[in-house]
Amino acid sequence: FLTAPDDECTPYTFIALGDDRSDTNYGPNPRWNGIIMEAMEYFPLFVLNTGDIVRDGSKTDQWKHWLEASDPALAFAAHMPTIGNHDDGPGDGDGAYYNQVFNLPRNTVTGTEDYYFFTTGNAVFVSLSTETFKGGGVPFGEQAAWLDTVLTENPRMWKIVYFHKPIYCSEDWFSLVHPPNEEGQNAALTAIFDKHHVDMVFYGHNHWYERLGPMKGNGNDKEGIPVDKFEDGTVYVVTGGAGALTFNVTVNLFCPGGAKGSKVCSGDHHFVKIDIDHNKLTYTARTTRTQLTGTSDSNAKEIDSFTIVKPYTGPDPCLAPPPVDSGPEPMPDTQPEPVPDAAEEAMQDAFGPDEGPAPADDAVVPDVPVAAIDAAEIEDQSAKTDIAGTVNQPDIPTTMDTKTGGGCLASNGSSDPKIPLAFLALCLVVLVSRRRSESAD
Repeated sequence: FLTAPDDECTPYTFIALGDDRSDTNYGPNPRWNGIIMEAMEYFPLFVLNTGDIVRDGSKTDQWKHWLEASDPALAFAAHMPTIGNHDDGPGDGDGAYYNQVFNLPRNTVTGTEDYYFFTTGNAVFVSLSTETFKGGGVPFGEQAAWLDTVLTENPRMWKIVYFHKPIYCSEDWFSLVHPPNEEGQNAALTAIFDKHHVDMVFYGHNHWYERLGPMKGNGNDKEGIPVDKFEDGTVYVVTGGAGALTFNVTVNLFCPGGAKGSKVCSGDHHFVKIDIDHNKLTYTARTTRTQLTGTSDSNAKEIDSFTIVKPYTGPDPCLAPPPVDSGPEPMPDTQPEPVPDAAEEAMQDAFGPDEGPAPADDAVVPDVPVAAIDAAEIEDQSAKTDIAGTVNQPDIPTTMDTKTGGGCLASNGSSDPKIPLAFLALCLVVLVSRRRSESAD
C-alpha cells in the first residue's frame, strides 16, 4: 500500500462507490468482490464508500463475511466509509459495530467516528452522517456548523464531501425509490457547500449512477439550481452500484431527465474513478465487468467523464524553478605541478635541473629524443661556466642531425666518464620501466 502524499503536486487516484450490501442476510453482495477488485486495477490510493456496506450492521457474522470478501482490497487501499441506514446497530456511536470494525478519526461535536474528515495533498475529504442526525432542523445545523469549521480551518484546492442519503436525485412517479432530501438535510448542508464551493458530493442509497450539476443549493427544496460552469456550483453524484440489486432493467422510470440538472444516468453496477493532478481533476464513471446478468469483459465501459482545471491565483507551485546561470566556472589560481617520470628524474640527476627561461608562446621547440642529442655538443655546452661556477642552460639548436646507431649503447666520443654513466642510468630506468610494464601485462 502507499501512504498519502503530503505535497500538493503528487498525482493520485481514488475510487468512489457504495451500496455493496447483499440482498439477503449474508452481509456483502456476491458481486462485491469482483467489483472492488476491478476498481483496484486502477491503483487507487483510497476508496470512498457511500454506505450500506452490509445488510444488517447489528450482525457480527455479516461484518465477518464482508471483511473476508474485501480481502485483499482492504490491504491494498485504505477504505474510507460513511455509515448507511443498513450499517447501524446494535448501539450508537462506539457501540455500533460499524465504528468497531473501522478505525476512523473522531469529530469534535459528538466525539464519535460517525462523521469525520481527512486531508491528502491539496484536497480535503469529509464524511458526513445522515443516520446520526435525523429529522432536520438543529441537529443537521450542528453538523453543518462543524463542516463549516473543517473547511475553514483546512483550506484546500479540492473539496469532496460524501454520505449516504441523496441531496438531489431523480425519483419515480410511484415513490418506489428513495427520494431526495429524505432526512430534511438539504437546507443546512447545501448552504455550507455553496459557501465554500465544495467541488463534489457523493452519496448512494439509490442503486444506480446519476450525475447532477453543477448545481447551487435551493434551501430545503428537493431540486437544486443548475448552473453552467463548474466554478459556479457543486457536482452531485449518486453512486450506489457496488453490488446491491440495481435498476438497470427499469432505470428509465427514474432517469434521465427526472430531476433538474441531471446529466447522465445508468442502472448498471459501476464505480467512479477520480484522478487528481494538482490543479486538474479528471472524473470517469465506469460500468463493471460484473453485472446482474453475469460477468464479461464486454460489460465494462465508460459511461461518463469530464475534466476540471482550476487556475492558480499566483505562480504554479508545481512548476520546477528555472535553472540559475552562474556563468563560467573560475579558473584555478595555480596549475598543478606535473609529476616527473623516472626518465626525467634520471636526467636531472645527471645534468642538473632545467633552470632556463620558458620558451615564448610562438617559439618552435623541436620534439627531439634525448638519445639523439650529440654528446659532444652536451660536453661542449657543459663546459661553459661563469665566474660563480654555475652551469648555464645549454643552447639547444632548432635543428639537429640525428646520429645513426644511437640509443643507450651509442658511443658519444667523449673522454668524460660522467656522460656515459648518465646514459647508462637513463637506459637502466627505461629497461626497468619496460620490465614492470611487461610484468603488469
